[in-house]
Amino acid sequence: MNDTPSAPRNFLRALFTGAPPDDAAGALRMAAARAAARGYVVLPLGLQPATDTRELAGLHAAIALQSVRHGRPLAPTVILSAGPVLRAGAPAGAADFLLALALSLDEHAAIHATACGPAVTPDSAGAALAGFLAGPDTVPRALAHRLQPGGRLLAGEAPAFFAALGDSYALEPAPGEVLRAIFIALD
Repeated sequence: MNDTPSAPRNFLRALFTGAPPDDAAGALRMAAARAAARGYVVLPLGLQPATDTRELAGLHAAIALQSVRHGRPLAPTVILSAGPVLRAGAPAGAADFLLALALSLDEHAAIHATACGPAVTPDSAGAALAGFLAGPDTVPRALAHRLQPGGRLLAGEAPAFFAALGDSYALEPAPGEVLRAIFIALD
């Protein structure tokens, strides 16, 4: 029987730890091996071309939600992908993708996600790599703290949004691409 982690965020945070910094394909292979070693189904979407963050998040959300049958997945599943994201044609960061994903998932109880990559903000000069976590509680917690997720996404303030919730983390070494993982739990 598969062992669903009691803390999906800890599992997701560890997926890309120690990933080769300039090899997104290698980072995805490493994460897939880690997930498969736990007995999880791995859906590798691979390296994807630069895409608008909301469009890509909507596609990933649709795949994740389709993986859940009648509110319950058939098995714990990890969806993996990497590649650049864009906002209004300009480079965007991992937090932008993840916030758009959190909004698209509509607080589904079984779905958690992470995205990590180089910081892409006006003040990111010399900034450390940032990783971000989202779960079914992300939007409700944000609203309880008077953080408007949609407004933060439109304003390009996704990194600050996740930092305010305590859902950001450092990851070394820094990958050159945005790495993404969606975990679909049994409960």
